[in-house]
Amino acid sequence: MPPVSSPVRLNHRFNDFDAFTNALSGWQLQFDQLDRGSFRGELEQCITPQISIQRGQFNRRLEQQGANPTGCRTFGIPNIGHTPYQWRRHELASTDLLSFAGDVELQSISAPEFHIFAVSINDTLLNDAARLLGYESHSDILDREHIVSCSESKLDYLRQFLNSTLSPSNNLANGGESFVHEMESDLPLLLLQLFISQEKHPPKPTQLARRRALRNAQQAIMDSDEPISNVSDLCRLTGEGERTLRYAFMEAYGVSPKAYLHALRLNAVRRILRNHNLSPVIADVANSQGFWHMGQFAADYKKMFGELPSATLKHANSS
Repeated sequence: MPPVSSPVRLNHRFNDFDAFTNALSGWQLQFDQLDRGSFRGELEQCITPQISIQRGQFNRRLEQQGANPTGCRTFGIPNIGHTPYQWRRHELASTDLLSFAGDVELQSISAPEFHIFAVSINDTLLNDAARLLGYESHSDILDREHIVSCSESKLDYLRQFLNSTLSPSNNLANGGESFVHEMESDLPLLLLQLFISQEKHPPKPTQLARRRALRNAQQAIMDSDEPISNVSDLCRLTGEGERTLRYAFMEAYGVSPKAYLHALRLNAVRRILRNHNLSPVIADVANSQGFWHMGQFAADYKKMFGELPSATLKHANSS
C-alpha cells in the first residue's frame, strides 16, 4: 500500500493509457492496446492509510500486465454495465468477484467498456476482520487467487457502498476521521463475508454463547460514554466475535448489530430534537451521535420515522 498520512480523494480523466496506469496508486502496470481507436479513461480514487479504493473505466480492449500493491489483498468488483474479461486465462463474468494476494502477477485482457472497482486492503486489517468472523486469518478464507460468483442483490449493495465512499458528498475534511474509521471497519468484513463459502462456515454459536454475547453487548452500550457507531467497536468492547453478535442480535431483535446500533443513534437524535427545553441545531445533534454525512443522515432518519429531522423539531417547538 502506498503510504498516506491522511485520506485523499482524486478524480482523473485520461486520453492516454500510460498516463492512466501511472496514476494507479500502488500499482506497477503496463497496458497494451489491442483494438483501434482513441483511448478514453476515467479513474476515481479514495486512499486511506490502510485501504485504497479505485474505480476505473476505459473504452478500449487492453492487455494488462504487471504487479498489484504489496502487503495487501486486492479485490476486483465489476461495476454496473461492466463487460466480462479474462484474468490469468480464467473467463470472468460481470457477476464474478476476484481476490488476489500481493505476490500474484496481474495478467488480464479487458474488453471495451471495462468498468471495475479495485480495492486493496492492508493484510493486518483483513486479518483483524477475519478473526471477528471466527477465522485465524484471511488466508483461511481466501486462496492466493479466489474467484466467487455473487448474487446481483449482494453485488448491488457492495457497489452502493463503494460508490458512496467515492462520492464527493463524503467530505474528508469534515468528519473525515469518522468516515475513515467506518470504512476501515465495515469494508473488510463486507468483502470477506462475500467470499466465505457455505462449507467453510464455522458451527452456529451455542445458545449460551449467544446469550452471553447479547448480555455483554447490552452492558457495553449502556456503559459507553459515546454512541457506538460500528460493530468492530462493539466487538472490541465486549470481546465477542462479529458472527456471534450477529446471531445474538438477529435472535433477540430481528436485526443485525449494525442496524441495531444505527437505530439507537437515530432514536437518540429524535429524543434530543423533541426535548422542549432545548433549541438544538440539527447538524450538531446529528454529529453528537456520530452522523457526519447530513444528506445520508436525513434520508435514514426519514426512513426510520416517516419525517425529516426538521419536521420533528418543528413539531416539538409548536407543542
